[in-house]
Amino acid sequence: MPKKEVISDAKKYLRIDGLNILSEQCDMDGFSVKRDKEQFVIHYNDRVDLFKALGLISMYGEGITELSQSKRIDHLGYLVDTARNAVPTVKSMKELFIRLASFGYDRVYMYMEDVMQVENEPFYGHLRGRYSFDELKEMDRYADELGMELVPCIQTLAHLNCLFKWPEYAQCNDTADILLIDSDRTYTLINNIFSTINHCFKSKHVHIGMDEAYLVGRGKHMDTYGYEEKHDLLKRHIDMVMNIAGKYGFTAEIWSDMYFREAFGGGYYSADKCLSDEICESIPKSVGLVYWDYWNRDERVIDNMFESHIKTGNEVIFAGGACKWMGWNPSTEFALVLGRKMLAACDRYGIRSVILTAWSDDGAEASLFSALPSIIQYSLHAYGESISDSNVSDALQRYCGLTLDQYRVGDLDFLAESRVEESYLFGKLPKIMLYNDPLSGMYDSILQKYEITEQIVTHKNRLSAVYDECTGSEKKMFEVMMLLCDALEIKWDLGLRLRAAYHSKDLSSLEKIAKIDIPELIRRLSEFKAAFYIQWISENKSNGFQTHDLRIGGMIERLNTVKLLVLSYLNGEVTEIFELSEDLVPLDNVNAELDMLLWTTWMGIHSVYVI
Repeated sequence: MPKKEVISDAKKYLRIDGLNILSEQCDMDGFSVKRDKEQFVIHYNDRVDLFKALGLISMYGEGITELSQSKRIDHLGYLVDTARNAVPTVKSMKELFIRLASFGYDRVYMYMEDVMQVENEPFYGHLRGRYSFDELKEMDRYADELGMELVPCIQTLAHLNCLFKWPEYAQCNDTADILLIDSDRTYTLINNIFSTINHCFKSKHVHIGMDEAYLVGRGKHMDTYGYEEKHDLLKRHIDMVMNIAGKYGFTAEIWSDMYFREAFGGGYYSADKCLSDEICESIPKSVGLVYWDYWNRDERVIDNMFESHIKTGNEVIFAGGACKWMGWNPSTEFALVLGRKMLAACDRYGIRSVILTAWSDDGAEASLFSALPSIIQYSLHAYGESISDSNVSDALQRYCGLTLDQYRVGDLDFLAESRVEESYLFGKLPKIMLYNDPLSGMYDSILQKYEITEQIVTHKNRLSAVYDECTGSEKKMFEVMMLLCDALEIKWDLGLRLRAAYHSKDLSSLEKIAKIDIPELIRRLSEFKAAFYIQWISENKSNGFQTHDLRIGGMIERLNTVKLLVLSYLNGEVTEIFELSEDLVPLDNVNAELDMLLWTTWMGIHSVYVI
């Protein structure tokens, strides 16, 4: 029988304290729920089945008379990114675990990079808010009590740029964010990581990364040992890592892209290219291959990628995306459209393990709890139910009180005429508008094509209405996006208005911008940052918010400088504003425009200079 205190916690989070529930573990496939007068009786196989049943009771309550469900796949996982500034508190992680368990997830992938304490490595994750041994063990225990496996998701080749800030690790740095293959220090570090996760996690399954190491072997390794084919380097390295993993009894999976990039000339996705037999044979058969795809809509590409993965003979796991990593606003519509396509493909190809990834790229702006519609969609798929928008909306409303249409207001798709296929790109506009420089904004050549003020105001009002109806974790999220829109109402075209007034010598408009618009914008940005901080500190450790202090605070200081410059121009103290004197070069190439929208980070938005 499950521990009573765990069920009590679940009942508290799922708002079912007033119901009488009996449960019995037995040998069956999945679970069944039957209402018997004033009580519910649950029969279940695994604890995750129990919590899925409790989740349904919490949402449908007295509407349930009798039902049974079983998973159509072996594993349904959710990846939590803790490595991009935001390190969720143990309390927040427990709340997330409760949510996931109530939707039938049996695995949580904890993506950490260096955000964990590691034996004999005092600088590993130093000052980054890393999880202590005790915190790791506490989260692992809690997930296990809910019937979920907490899977350590580490990096053993690339994505370790924060690690290399410390001189201690210079000796095992190849180039960029990549470990030095063949270095004794590299394998001592990897051994220490495995020793740590062996002590802190019950799971004997680990994700070892190995993705996006584009320049592997092209830095210190080449200087030391000479040129060597990536194929040979990767084979030798993964064999070494797997030997270490095996020493501690771990099985492993990796992101598959490095093998495909080798075969496909540097790219990951292809509609017609195939893996060579040599590459297929070089992949250890004990390693699971995770095919990650967060944006492809072309079914020829999707089919070829699944077929190519299956050709390797390795276990194939699919990883889709919740699309919460482009700013404060999750791209819910795009995530659901892509999810329907990719999950249908998983069915066609008999994929038995699926992961929904919730990355937090470029600073972790979106709320930890912003991916709920995708969490529901993947859950419906796993249990053989229709993943239509209406089903997602029904479950969403019963769980948190919001319909899917209300939730999608948070997409902040200001360009309503944009096609769904492009909504992932245009979903980045709020971040672009916020950080685009008021004088030398490199995105002004794109923004000048649109008139967006009315759409921003409409979204602000709709967000306000949704905010008023929120009662749970979503409330802070919608407040942050509402105040972001409030600031963008002034900020989005500030550079365009400054340039137009300057070129037409409209001094009254320049004075209004400097004396009225900019001070009001600074006030609104300060309110936005304050609300964002409250959301952050309610979900995460305080570590990492310094990034947003610098970014948003930097924009506020930049606005102060712009105000002084414009007033100096109006007073005759300066005779020219050089940034505004330069005409914008029209960006007429559609593909170039889409590329600029796709590869968007704060570093690429805020300045034309390299800082």
